[in-house]
Amino acid sequence: MATVILTSATTRGTARMVTSTEGFPLDSWEIDCRDGAGGTPTAAQGNLNAGVNVQDTYVSGLDLTTRRCGRYFMAFDTTALTETAQSAILWVFKQTTGLNNGDIIPVKATAPTTTTNIVGTDYNAIFQYETGYAMNANTVGNVVDYADSVTTVWNNGWNAIPLNAAAVADLNTLAQFKLALVDYTYDYLYTSPTPGDPGTSVGNAINGGTNAPYLEIETGLGQYVLSIDPNATLKVNSVPKANIRLVNRVGAYTFFRATTGGANSSLNPGCQIPFPGTTPLYCTVPYTSLAVGNFVFNDYLLTSPFNGGDLWFALWFRIGDNGWIDRLYQISATGQITNISAAGACLF
Repeated sequence: MATVILTSATTRGTARMVTSTEGFPLDSWEIDCRDGAGGTPTAAQGNLNAGVNVQDTYVSGLDLTTRRCGRYFMAFDTTALTETAQSAILWVFKQTTGLNNGDIIPVKATAPTTTTNIVGTDYNAIFQYETGYAMNANTVGNVVDYADSVTTVWNNGWNAIPLNAAAVADLNTLAQFKLALVDYTYDYLYTSPTPGDPGTSVGNAINGGTNAPYLEIETGLGQYVLSIDPNATLKVNSVPKANIRLVNRVGAYTFFRATTGGANSSLNPGCQIPFPGTTPLYCTVPYTSLAVGNFVFNDYLLTSPFNGGDLWFALWFRIGDNGWIDRLYQISATGQITNISAAGACLF
C-alpha cells in the first residue's frame, strides 16, 4: 500500500446565509435562512477558522432574532494522484474554542476550484442540490454523500472522516475533487432548529486556515517487484542509485517535514509540540525505514529531489502529532539523507 497526501487548496472557506429580524418573528429558519428567501448569502470567508454552524437565536436585550446556516467548501488537485485510489480519509482540524456540538457529513460540491476562491454565492454550490428539500430527497435535492456515516464526535485537534466509494470513484476520475461539509441534523435533513432565547447554536469550530484539511489516500501500490529491496542495491548496470527511482518499487511513501530546517540542536525550529510538519516529502521507503543514503523528493513521482541544503529537518509520518519521535534528519542539496540524530535531539 502506498499513501498519497493531498492538501486542500487555499481557495477553501465558509459560505454562510445570515438573516436578522427584529423581535421574535414567525418566519421559518428553513425557508428564510437555509433556502435564502429572507436574505442573501454573506460574503464568503476564505480559510475561516470556524465552520459549519447553524443558529436560530433570539437576543432579548437587542430584540433581534439571528439565523445562520454555514457550509464549509474545499477543493483538491488530484493530478498528483497517479495511481488508482483504493480508500481515502478526510482529516479536519477542530480548534479548541468555538462551537463544537454539531454533526456533519461531506457531500459532493461544485465549488470552489483549486484556483478560484470561495465566494458568497457558492453557498448553494452542492451537486444536485435543490432548495426546499432535504438533501436526501428521493426525487429532488438528492445530493451525493461522500461518507456513509455522520461525524458526531469531535476532538480538539485532527479528526478523521472516512470517505465512501462514491468519493473514491470521483477521486479517480475528476481532475479537481470538491466537497462541502454541511450540518446533518438541520441543513442536510431540512429540519428547523429550536428558536428562542437562547435558541439553537451549533457548529464544529473547523480550523481551515492554519491547519488545512487534507486527504490521506491509499492507492494499493507501493509493493516490491520481484522481491528486490532498493535499499540492498547500490547500482543496476552501473547506473547510480540516485537515478534509480521506480525500477524496483511502484509509487512512493509520504511523510512530512517541518517547514524550516536548522542545526542538530534542541533549538531547531522543527523541535516543537505539536509537530509543525505540514509539507509532504516522498520516498521509496516509509518513514519507519528511513536510513542514511535514502533520497527524498518534493513530488510523488520522485522526479524533483528536495534541496535540504545540508540542514537538519524534523520528519514524521503524521501531521500535528503531539508524540512524534524527536529525531532530526540531515538532508543534502540533492535530497539525500546524510545523517540521522539519535532520539532526543529536541530534548523531549
